[in-house]
Amino acid sequence: MKYKAFDQALHDACDPPARDAVARWLKNLWYIDALPNPDKYAVDLVLSLKGDHLGYAEVEVRDWEFCQFNTIHIAHRKDKLFNHPRTTMYVVNRPLTHAYWIRANKIKDCPLIEVPNTAVARDEYFYDVPKDLWKVVDLTDLF
Repeated sequence: MKYKAFDQALHDACDPPARDAVARWLKNLWYIDALPNPDKYAVDLVLSLKGDHLGYAEVEVRDWEFCQFNTIHIAHRKDKLFNHPRTTMYVVNRPLTHAYWIRANKIKDCPLIEVPNTAVARDEYFYDVPKDLWKVVDLTDLF
């Protein structure tokens, strides 16, 4: 099994704004504090409410306005991030206006499929997660 190589420039351009958008939405709508995980190799955000630990959130950006596919692919390489039962996954659109979210344990129940792509031509596997398992939220809805 192959994995896409880490791209620091792509990460820096996409991840911090998407994490900030999700954190702002969680704070303003649900009063949940979402802080960057001090372990840069772990799940992106640590979630708490009134000082009580709630769980974690992993955030990715996609190059679509809304998902036009029947499934959303989550790279198998993220599997290690989903070991905590209270981890959620957010897939944020490029304009940072909407996100699809799901509990990570639901991702792990989905089949793994090989998906050839521009970064890895073959032998990279993804969870094939039906779109109807995800919830769509408007990240601009702050109240």
